[in-house]
Amino acid sequence: NSPSILKSGIYCIGGIGPRKNQLTLLKAVESTDLKIHLIGKNNKKDKSYYNKIAKHQNNVIMEGWKPHYEVIDTLTKAEIYIQPSYIETPGIASMEAFCLGCKTIVSDVPPVREYFSDLVSYISPYDKADIKQSLLKELDREYNYAQNIEKIEYFNNRFSWDNVLESLKYIFK
Repeated sequence: NSPSILKSGIYCIGGIGPRKNQLTLLKAVESTDLKIHLIGKNNKKDKSYYNKIAKHQNNVIMEGWKPHYEVIDTLTKAEIYIQPSYIETPGIASMEAFCLGCKTIVSDVPPVREYFSDLVSYISPYDKADIKQSLLKELDREYNYAQNIEKIEYFNNRFSWDNVLESLKYIFK
């Protein structure tokens, strides 16, 4: 059995707020029966944003904050991970999702292509139609984790803490 058969659900992980752009994601799927699982919490200053998201109750499952080990467990079972951020530093959750075999969709904003190159799908965080189309395309796409394991291992090795910190050793000497 392919691990992809066991995977299900669409997940978006991160702080609930305008920068992460979950509201546009939910607006993109409001005419569908897709459910987006949001994992994360909002800052008090983003309470009104959170309330707007909560109004999309037909398309959202608010899971709240989870400890890292639970997020990892969730990602091992998730089919799709999407991050429609306007601004993205190297997105750890996106990287983890990819390494755990999720079909990964990320915003086409700097510096994301620098580390993902052609390994994932890209969306415009400003374009609801693009987000919706990408999600539907990924849901239909066959994905076999075993066939992609070499790319995943390469990515994981390249960006593991050991390798990333290797170039910074001189700072600590």
